[in-house]
Amino acid sequence: MRSDGVEVIGWREFASLLDDSLKKQAAYVSGLVGYGLLTLLDRSEPGAVPQLPDPPTTPWAQAARRVADETMDERWIAHSERTWQFATALASRDSRRAAAQGAPLEEPNSEQLYVASLLHDTGLFDANRTKCFAVTGSANARSTAVEAGVDEDAAELVAEAISSHVSLNPGNPLGEYLQAGSLLDAIGDRVWHLDRAVVDKVCDDWPRAGFPGELRSRWAQECSMFPNGRAAFARCPGGFSLATHLAPLCRRARSA
Repeated sequence: MRSDGVEVIGWREFASLLDDSLKKQAAYVSGLVGYGLLTLLDRSEPGAVPQLPDPPTTPWAQAARRVADETMDERWIAHSERTWQFATALASRDSRRAAAQGAPLEEPNSEQLYVASLLHDTGLFDANRTKCFAVTGSANARSTAVEAGVDEDAAELVAEAISSHVSLNPGNPLGEYLQAGSLLDAIGDRVWHLDRAVVDKVCDDWPRAGFPGELRSRWAQECSMFPNGRAAFARCPGGFSLATHLAPLCRRARSA
C-alpha cells in the first residue's frame, strides 16, 4: 500500500502469494475437470425443483438493496443475488459435513451475508474511486448500517468481508463465504459441491445473460486503474479472466 492509499502488491508480497495462488488454481482446475466428467456420465433424471431461501427483509437489507439498485444495473444485481444464494448453499453444505464429522461449524449470519453480497461490487461503479473497488464498496456497508441503526461491530464485520473478498485469503469467515459465492458465480469454483438442481434453480431465477462479458470488462477497468492491485493479481497470475470463460454456468447461459 502506498502512502496515498493506493493498493500496490510489491514483489516480495507477490512472491509470497504466488505459491498459494497456484495451489488454488490447481484445485480449481481439478474440481472443474471432475465435475465435467461426472456431468457427462450422469444419465439420471432431473430431481425436484428445490425451494431456495428468501432473502432477509430487515432494515439493513432494504437499505443495502436500495444502494445496490441505485448503483448497479440488473446484471450485477442478479450476480449479487446469485452470490448470496450460492454462498448460503455452500455454508449449509459445509456445516452439515462438519457436523457429521463431530466438528460443528457456525454458518454466517444471513442478514450480514446478504448485505455483503448486495454491496460487494458496488465500488466497481465509482468512476472516481482512488482505492480498490472492494475497499471503496465497503464504505457502503458502513453507511447503510448507520442508516439502519446497526451496531458498529456488525458494520465493520461486513465491511471487512467486502474489502477482503478479492484477497487470496479473506479477512474473516463472512468474507470467505462472500468470496466463495461470488467465485462460484463468476468462474464456477466449488460448483461441484452443490446439487445441480440448486445451481440450475438459482440461474433460472437470476439469469446470467450478459454477465460474464460485463464482468471481464469491469475487471479490466479495475486492473487498468490499479495495475499492481489485488484485481490485477487475480487476473495474472491468478487466471481470473480466463476462468470466466471456463465456468460451467457460462455454458449453461449460452445454451439457454
